[in-house]
Amino acid sequence: MNIGLKIGLLFAFTTVAVSSAQNLSTLYTFQGGTDGSGPDSTLIADSKGILFGTTQYGGGTACGGLGCGTVFSWSPISGESVIYRFQGGADGIGPNGGLALGPHGALYGMTTVGGGSGCGGSGCGTIFVLAPPTTPGGSWRYQQLYAFQGGSDGAFPNSYLLQGVAGILLGVTSEGGGSGCSGFGCGTLFELLLPGNEGGAWTETVLYRFQGGQRGASPNFGLVPVGNGTFYGVSSNGGGTGCDGAGCGTVFQLIPAGTSGETWTERTLYSFQGQAANDGAFPGGVPAVGKDGVLYGVTGAGGSGCAPQFGCGLVYSLTPPASGMLWRETVLYRFVPQWFEPRGAPILDSSGALYGVSSTGYGTYGMVFKLSPPVTDGGWTETLLHSFTDGTDGGLLEGGLLSIGGVLYGTTFVGPSHCQCGTIYSLVP
Repeated sequence: MNIGLKIGLLFAFTTVAVSSAQNLSTLYTFQGGTDGSGPDSTLIADSKGILFGTTQYGGGTACGGLGCGTVFSWSPISGESVIYRFQGGADGIGPNGGLALGPHGALYGMTTVGGGSGCGGSGCGTIFVLAPPTTPGGSWRYQQLYAFQGGSDGAFPNSYLLQGVAGILLGVTSEGGGSGCSGFGCGTLFELLLPGNEGGAWTETVLYRFQGGQRGASPNFGLVPVGNGTFYGVSSNGGGTGCDGAGCGTVFQLIPAGTSGETWTERTLYSFQGQAANDGAFPGGVPAVGKDGVLYGVTGAGGSGCAPQFGCGLVYSLTPPASGMLWRETVLYRFVPQWFEPRGAPILDSSGALYGVSSTGYGTYGMVFKLSPPVTDGGWTETLLHSFTDGTDGGLLEGGLLSIGGVLYGTTFVGPSHCQCGTIYSLVP
């Protein structure tokens, strides 16, 4: 049964454009050299309010002169500092998907490629940890925890990690795990276990291998813990035969083994149909969990405009069923060519409003938006918080938003003036 057929649509929404350039502050402009270039993941923050993120490029002259990427920090006192510059060897290339903050201030992350000679020579990706300095002014210490081999263990991680009990790390890879999906494998759910003795090797165990087809393929962006050891996530493809046969993606739940000998179970909550149902295509980030278990997320395509077969993307909600297995999708907002390709997980505030970003647009370079829930029987209302210009504010937003005390923080992938450098910004809604 295709459980993505029950669709509720809301068409009555209002767009309210608000000039808010005075509320956006550019905190740092990357220079594209040793300081990094192309930040493309959602920022995280520690208890002191220091921001941490990654750049896809920069940091040196390796990797064809572009640089292999960096991990950086930013604070109001010291500004931007590079924590680590990737060299393109065993340490990996292109940290992507974001960081996770571990005990004692350690940073965990993954690189999409590198770490070996597999996967066509580019390497299949790595998992790493950066330990903070032991003395003030000292250097962060890099350690590779695991290098993917590209077979049954997975390949090309493109997400953040979660830290479970006893230091266990959980994550997903976008490919590998089997022979499906054109022979590359459809992706994996894995855990990484601490070594049994000091200095020993970490152990990777695949908990679930995605099947492709109706079950979804290429899990990206990470996982959302929802209690009882279960997780929500999204797959970029699969779920049906739409979107030129590749499938338009799914929202899924992963349920852990109940007893010895059982395996993890994947439950498809919703399968996007693309233009066939005008319900969205290609999820742009993991969903946020709201009141009564309702999920809120974005798709990078689908809806209408931009291209007849794809659409500009949309914001959706998924309401859990009272009984049975059918989740109900409601389209909250459809993007237009001026702003399209929403990215990241939406942020929910106490009033039920959603905050998010679009990556780009025709004649613009992305935006930060707010969607307010209906007051009566009307539709959701969109408020434009900032439209990026590729000037000093940068442009092209690849990562989502971080909220600290009501202030929104994010990065732009480029800018100013088309430089593939990028910025860190803050925005007061």
